[in-house]
Amino acid sequence: MSLRDATEEQTKESWQHYYSSLAGRQAAEVFQKEFDTYTYVHTWYNSIRIIERYTRMEDGARVLDAGCGWGRMLLGVLEHHQGLDVTAMDLQDDALQIGRKLIGEDCEGNRIDWQTGNLECLKFADETFDIVYSARVFQHLDDPAKGIQEIVRTLKPGGRFLIFLQNKLCPLNRDYYARMYTPEEVEDWFEGVSTTTRTVSSMDFYPGKLNRLFPLSVRMGIEAAMGHVPVIRRFGGKVVVWGVK
Repeated sequence: MSLRDATEEQTKESWQHYYSSLAGRQAAEVFQKEFDTYTYVHTWYNSIRIIERYTRMEDGARVLDAGCGWGRMLLGVLEHHQGLDVTAMDLQDDALQIGRKLIGEDCEGNRIDWQTGNLECLKFADETFDIVYSARVFQHLDDPAKGIQEIVRTLKPGGRFLIFLQNKLCPLNRDYYARMYTPEEVEDWFEGVSTTTRTVSSMDFYPGKLNRLFPLSVRMGIEAAMGHVPVIRRFGGKVVVWGVK
């Protein structure tokens, strides 16, 4: 199933089903009132842009989407590549069932293996993956440092990782997320973990509710410019960590 085939109706249906299975229908209704489909899609697009930019994913790579949900991020990744061998893992089997239905096991020439799993205790052998990415998952972990250790353990030497989650310092996040972390707190998770390179930063400075005011090209320019201002940079919507094992 291509991104273009993921219609608004399917997205809303899967989103509501997923949140209903986790926290009840009330949570889904709150999110749908606050985030219209336009904002939702463009927030999603920016997340895909981050994944593509910092993982430098190449066709044929062995990839782990750690905490994939129903595959919302994965859809965008698949459309840009051929021959990926993807393990799509999530703790919630309900979400995986939606992913199997909407995306399947062969999409855009890529293989997808949907698996139930826990990021704090990955069941994969050492040095399994070329790339591991995890989007908005670490704020849900009881032991985020253990999740970091597991990601690095399962990466091949020279493999790339990318993690992003909501930034505690961003005032726009405070009404929507119960657990968040600062860039400094995220850096602490890497204590004792050996990586060749690692960068911790924050991104996503452009308020999603203003998306309708400017075309995408203008918004990306504003986003890039704001990211170069030190005072603003600490307060981006996402904490983003990327690097090489």
